[in-house]
Amino acid sequence: MKSIYLDNAATSFPKPEGVYRAVDFCQRNLGGNPGRGSSREALKAGSLLLDAREALGAL
Repeated sequence: MKSIYLDNAATSFPKPEGVYRAVDFCQRNLGGNPGRGSSREALKAGSLLLDAREALGAL
């Protein structure tokens, strides 16, 4: 089975522009933590996290 290294963005510089856009979006638009309560903001963050997990799972 081929390994895929997914932690490159934690230490690489410069990062791809898409990483900066995604972080900027989250910082400006998400006010809750996924899995921490049932507020609208927490549910929104949880939904985005689930989308990301599903996208990674499809690789």
